[in-house]
Amino acid sequence: MRRRPTEFDFASYDGAHTPLLWKAVGENWQCPACKRNKFEILRWTKRRHPKTGLIYWGWIAPLHTHHDHSGKNRFPPTIICDQCNVVDGVVKKRLGLPGDFSFAPRELVEFIVPAPHSKHEIDYQKAANLAIGLGLFCSVRGKHKNVQLRISSEILAQIDNLLARRGPLAQSRHQWFLEAIVEKIEKSA
Repeated sequence: MRRRPTEFDFASYDGAHTPLLWKAVGENWQCPACKRNKFEILRWTKRRHPKTGLIYWGWIAPLHTHHDHSGKNRFPPTIICDQCNVVDGVVKKRLGLPGDFSFAPRELVEFIVPAPHSKHEIDYQKAANLAIGLGLFCSVRGKHKNVQLRISSEILAQIDNLLARRGPLAQSRHQWFLEAIVEKIEKSA
């Protein structure tokens, strides 16, 4: 059961290690990705005192200026909650996406499952589908190794057309197709 802050807990929170952002966003701010407001992003967790290093329990709700690490300016720098920022890194690592790629806040919302006062859950299948749609590399586990694939949006559209013609059983998105490619790559290696 997650702990819910009181109004006093919320009013007492000063932004912890991001106090300037906490004040700058104002009282009515909500994360543009998960749509939680400042009260809802406050969560009870273990913290480390910055000077003594002692671990203690307390409220935390850090904010981050999220930006496109690739320099391609796919989206402007945007203030998002800590959990949305964490999800960006976790998904990139798990799917084997390029380190300089960043999901835009409007893309994060497609695969996060937010809840007040807690960490986000992640729908990795939706994240992988989004990454494929964006033409990014996506790790696919083969029988013997991970294989990195890059699929353009044009090829993805052709795959979608083929899947639609094959019927509902084949429409488990692209997984079966990717597994077939991995198998062929492994046989030829």
